[in-house]
Amino acid sequence: MYVDRKRETDLALVVDDDPFMRMVIVAALKKIGLDVIDTDNGSDGITLFNSERPDIIMMDVVMPGMDGFEACERIRKSPGGDLVQILMVTGLEDVESAKKAFKIGADGFITKPFNLPILSQQVQYTLRAGRAFRELNISRSRLAKTQELAMIGNWQFDFKTNQFSCSPEACHLMCLEGEAADMTLDGFFNSINDQDRKRVKEAVECSIQSIKPLSQHCLIHCPDESHKYILNKSEPLFDEHNNPALMLGVVQDITQLKEAEYRLITLSQAVEQSGSTILITDLNGVIEFVNPAFTHVTGYTPEEAVGKSTSILKSGMHPPEFYKNLWDTIISGDTWKGQIINRKKDGELYWESATISPVMGKDGNITHYSAVKEDITSRKKAEKLLKETQKRLETANQKLQTLVTSDGLTMIANRRKFDEYLDQEWQRCKRAKVWLSLLMCDIDYFKHYNDTYGHQAGDDCLRKIAQAMEKTVVRPMDLVARYGGEEFAVILSDTGLNGACHVARRIQEDVKNLNIAHSESSVSTHVTLSIGITCLIPDDEDLSMDLLIKTADEALYKAKRKGRNRMELKVLTGNH
Repeated sequence: MYVDRKRETDLALVVDDDPFMRMVIVAALKKIGLDVIDTDNGSDGITLFNSERPDIIMMDVVMPGMDGFEACERIRKSPGGDLVQILMVTGLEDVESAKKAFKIGADGFITKPFNLPILSQQVQYTLRAGRAFRELNISRSRLAKTQELAMIGNWQFDFKTNQFSCSPEACHLMCLEGEAADMTLDGFFNSINDQDRKRVKEAVECSIQSIKPLSQHCLIHCPDESHKYILNKSEPLFDEHNNPALMLGVVQDITQLKEAEYRLITLSQAVEQSGSTILITDLNGVIEFVNPAFTHVTGYTPEEAVGKSTSILKSGMHPPEFYKNLWDTIISGDTWKGQIINRKKDGELYWESATISPVMGKDGNITHYSAVKEDITSRKKAEKLLKETQKRLETANQKLQTLVTSDGLTMIANRRKFDEYLDQEWQRCKRAKVWLSLLMCDIDYFKHYNDTYGHQAGDDCLRKIAQAMEKTVVRPMDLVARYGGEEFAVILSDTGLNGACHVARRIQEDVKNLNIAHSESSVSTHVTLSIGITCLIPDDEDLSMDLLIKTADEALYKAKRKGRNRMELKVLTGNH
């Protein structure tokens, strides 16, 4: 856009090859207060125009080289050339010359000789018209830029001439191809998508018939396959006979507004249809919004909840510190996540999994709090039931394990448990390179005891001896087991020969103290034990668990051969 220079005095350019005539025109223009520059040919005239930007040009038509018509045409095509006022000066009076002058863009035509006062008036009139034209052009440019910035364009349709016109921005907004000056009403309507076009046309006709303004939106499909939402506002104007004269309208791009509206509708529908409880509170925890799921879960209607504090849901099942932590978290701008026990309208307690977040305003300050919650009451009940079931199952497994690894009669470890534990302690002692001892114990003359006192008494005897041995062997790392029949085994981890002998003597003493009568024993009047002891450090490839058991058995039978109610021992080393 060309904006004329700010100067106190208008500048005139005189282009004439006649020195005398040029002098006369220059003098006349200066007399009416203009600044004047001049030249004697069209080419220099163009150069002076581009450099000085005069307000008016007095251009002689007939000049050697480039004539005035050509110079005028070139100036009009130059940047800013459409704003300067050009008066053609010639001695020719034919009509064709005048037509040609106006056709190439001249603003006036003066013939020689001319009356100087009339010339002065014509120049001043032309300057005033030029200033008005430039101001109008500037206003139009500013209006066009304003419409572009605001994404608003205007249009009008003349019912009498059937002519349609629109601003460049309206042309752009409606995705109309071509110049705004070439647009038609049909082209305007055709830019609207098929579904909206009929509705818009009918609305325009209704607006004319009802003499009422029109406001409606429509969807525009652009050539680049994009689309826009346009708000069209128009109003018919009528002549003195109440006939429609003009339809004036504005169009505005509301695409962002529409898309935001659709996003808001989608979000609103998602919130309304969500199975999660959603509520929004102010900074003090006063409820401002709840969705239908809130009512379904709590029993409170929106009318009953909005305006109330969230404390209406408080169950009293959490300590004050729980709520303090929650509020401290969200007030600091963080999100709180956790599980809450709340109370329904009917007093029923229920569990919720909640995510409570602060809502920030444009200034970065918290304006509200939003909570998204899930009713997990059924899940919590299922979890409780599962825990109870798991606990019962663990108890049952423990009982089963006890049954599997315990002797049914004496309730001490059985042979299976003995084998497992011996292997475990063998490996441990091997890694630690420490002593491992094994005691094999046998009730003396137990067959005679059974034959004399009966199997029931025999079973009681076995139970009493097993209980006595367990009371004697008290370390958690040691094990007392029923090895079979009337034979018992004791595994002593991290225990050498002296420790093993000490435990064996205590076992014999504690069994003696039971005072279980045995009239058929050849060594005592009461039940006694024979014990075989063996010790080793399982750090040699020649040593094994089988060898350990075999050696303890041999020591036991040696004790029995030597008269029973005694103990025999053997220490194993590499190569035995």
